[in-house]
Amino acid sequence: MKKKNIKYLSFFLAGSLTLMACKKSFLDVTPKGTNLESNYYRNQTEAFNGLVAIYDVVGWQGGGFVTKENAMDAGSDDHYAGGGNATDINDLQVFSNYTLSPSVGPSYELWRAGFSGVFRANVLIQKLPGVPMDANLKSRYKSEATALRAYFYFDLVRLFKYVPLLTESIPADKIYDIEQAAPAAVYKQIEDDLKAALADNNIPDKVDVTVDGGRLTKGALHALLGKVYLYEQKWAEAATEFKEVNGATPGQENSKYGYKLLSDFASLWKTSNKFNSESILEVGHSSKSAGSWDCIACTEGNVMNIIVGPRDYKALKPNAPDYISGYSFLPVTKNLFDAIHFDPRNKATVANLDSLKANGIADYTPAYMNTGYFLGKFAGRLSDKTTG
Repeated sequence: MKKKNIKYLSFFLAGSLTLMACKKSFLDVTPKGTNLESNYYRNQTEAFNGLVAIYDVVGWQGGGFVTKENAMDAGSDDHYAGGGNATDINDLQVFSNYTLSPSVGPSYELWRAGFSGVFRANVLIQKLPGVPMDANLKSRYKSEATALRAYFYFDLVRLFKYVPLLTESIPADKIYDIEQAAPAAVYKQIEDDLKAALADNNIPDKVDVTVDGGRLTKGALHALLGKVYLYEQKWAEAATEFKEVNGATPGQENSKYGYKLLSDFASLWKTSNKFNSESILEVGHSSKSAGSWDCIACTEGNVMNIIVGPRDYKALKPNAPDYISGYSFLPVTKNLFDAIHFDPRNKATVANLDSLKANGIADYTPAYMNTGYFLGKFAGRLSDKTTG
């Protein structure tokens, strides 16, 4: 009887849906969990959401744990890839030992990140003219999107040299018809975008970091343009931009932008010092993360905190650092350790686990390409662990 009732109920529901489908209003359904681009950017709130989506790419973390930071460290002379074995996060391994290829390595993730940012910026720039909102706020959004496009292209041209130069959205069926641009053309577009943003009086000199920490300011734009000029070997132009950032007396507070070196280098890496006076452009991570082992790319936390920590770390004495056990990626080379051994920033930068182990202060398990030296400034600590 139960099966019979279910069959009749199913038939009744099917019949009801058939009748309802005759009414057009039942066909115009907004997809659950989806905002179609063609129906979006209708107001200031949606325009702001679009801007946030561009900023989100600045802190891009790939599904395979690849970030711009760990990829560049792995490929540098200062770190080995490390990890559990020779294929652990293989994209970092092949960059570290210079066996990467067009199909194997961090290039896919870094290309995808850069052009995701470019795409989102171009969409917002194109949509903003039709959004009913305050004109000054609209101008600020456009300038931020334009400057962020420059930021992404600066990464792309340095990483890949020849890249497509897109300043507007491209239909999907045309994307493979876009030719790569000469690096000089890309750099010119970067300069033009940053100069246009700097000319906008709606970009503030400072922001309230409790509300807008991580958003672009005039100071950040000058710093970025100065760095672009350095890569172009435009020394005089770079010096002019950096003088604007450093202020009249380097090391003292810049009254215009509020920049000032902290008295203690180690305090830069404390979570309580987010968006401090030494920070020019900072990626804001959050403990309110949607990430999981099934979706590493969903996290808003910082994967570097976990992957660079010493494996199987255990504090043995009360004075031991409160590191969280990690995966031993990006061990510091001995050459770098020797070079900065007597630098006052050394202890805040490098965690000397071999010394801690030899003195019975802490223990850990040496992993692949272990040197005993770890990237202490990014290693997660129990004192930073979220309580919410």
